Amino acid sequence: YYGQPLPPKPVMLTFDDGYQDSYTVAAPILAKHSFPATFYILTGSVGDAGYMDWRQIIELDQRGMDIGSHTISHKDLTRISPEERRRQLFYSAIRLYQKLGHPVYWFCYPSGKYNEAVETRVNEAGYLLATTTDPGEQQSSQSPYAIPRYRMEAGTGMDRFIQLVE
Repeated sequence: YYGQPLPPKPVMLTFDDGYQDSYTVAAPILAKHSFPATFYILTGSVGDAGYMDWRQIIELDQRGMDIGSHTISHKDLTRISPEERRRQLFYSAIRLYQKLGHPVYWFCYPSGKYNEAVETRVNEAGYLLATTTDPGEQQSSQSPYAIPRYRMEAGTGMDRFIQLVE
């Protein structure tokens, strides 16, 4: 909504890691229903077995899906050195910029792990928001670096999804 008020019950669909099935299974369903989504990419895994390649990620971006960073290699940012934390945050954003031709502003903490030092570095890296795995809802921009999400695991039924979004 880019500066506009959110609707009464906004839903943000996100897909972590850049797995191949995000492209082959989720993306066609999203397109069929005209649903936007954000795909968080592990830039060090692009093209590996089971992960999307750059052509697929660029195609999603060109179709209007948001692409965000999920670091280079999914390291717990709360348990690594400040130098490695900086590398994981900055270089993943740089790689995405190089491939997409525009900056990425969305970030997803690996395994949802973050603390104040990590939030500060995410901000310094130029990201505008970051999602966690903390369950919950957020309707304001009070904590743009700690946006909660409800996790949908394999086998989560439609009844549970509807319960969460109602």
